[in-house]
Amino acid sequence: MNNKQHYLDTAAGEGEKEASMMVAIPGSELTSLLLEQRLEEQTYFTDGEIDYIPEDGGFFFSCKKDEEELRFYISLVDSDPEYTINPYFATDPISPELYAEASAAPQAVIVECLFQGQPLANYLQQLKIIQILVPDLLLGLDISAAGKVFTREWLNFQLIDDLMPSIDSLYVVHAIYDQEDNEDKPEEERAPTMYWFHTHGLARCGLSEAEIIIPHPIASYYGIPELFWSFVNNSITHGKIVFNEPIFIGQTQAGYEYLVAVPFEEGLLHVGKSTPIDDLKPLEEMNFEFGDASSERFMGDWHDRDESHQHPSAMLFRVTQENPVLESFFEGFEDQNAMMFMRTDEETADMSRKAKFLG
Repeated sequence: MNNKQHYLDTAAGEGEKEASMMVAIPGSELTSLLLEQRLEEQTYFTDGEIDYIPEDGGFFFSCKKDEEELRFYISLVDSDPEYTINPYFATDPISPELYAEASAAPQAVIVECLFQGQPLANYLQQLKIIQILVPDLLLGLDISAAGKVFTREWLNFQLIDDLMPSIDSLYVVHAIYDQEDNEDKPEEERAPTMYWFHTHGLARCGLSEAEIIIPHPIASYYGIPELFWSFVNNSITHGKIVFNEPIFIGQTQAGYEYLVAVPFEEGLLHVGKSTPIDDLKPLEEMNFEFGDASSERFMGDWHDRDESHQHPSAMLFRVTQENPVLESFFEGFEDQNAMMFMRTDEETADMSRKAKFLG
């Protein structure tokens, strides 16, 4: 598998978008006729038109939101064991009763679409279709974000007054760390010594997924979500991924902080080393062949890369103003505690508006 063309397209702002797929689990019985009726009665979208697909029983709903033309694939299906509800990746706490009810539900509604120019707006529109079709939603599954579970309360809050959802709604971050059977060891020796954080959900935005490898112990997960947030926000704002160049993310008492995105195939060569960013090869000249499958120098090395983790991914490194070399993040708590992350004016204003609704 060679990901070179994907990286080149993504760097040029021409990355191919995967379909965004969500599954809604209803609290009462549905029919395709009832779904069609709810779409005809809604007023959020205009110029609605339904085209049935005889082969699978689903249909396309073509419509407009303002002047943007949208197209959703919708299908009412029997519950599928593959639609696993994992409460660990959920927007809100899930009670045992709700989990049991949703797990036993006989039906599910699939909603798919292709994001266009504004991923956050398209994500919001996909949530709106679910709200219209399944007002008694038990739970929703964002299949494109590794099955992230969302509740009806979370869904309704996201759709208040058309406020944009937060950037991290578009993806989930999975954490993998070394955890061996060492219960007999003292607690301080049981802590993980290396980590691999990676996203699921960005491929539908026309971006590579993102990851961070930390080959040493850290005091806490402080700052990890903000690092991904900063990178994804920058990429969506510019409509592309900026590879091999410093991206400003924040500041410590020591100076400005940056991250540098490198294709993971190249990034694995630099983990634990101090490569000057000026020594990085141009994207066109990097080697994107699969490496040594037996190599397990750290979490996230080739040994850990099953088929689902060989897709294009941007590995993020730390770079400081004083020392422009690729480093890993958060080796000392003092540095973590002092980090101030940048937020755009748009993000700050959106957070303020949402806070007013919560108040």
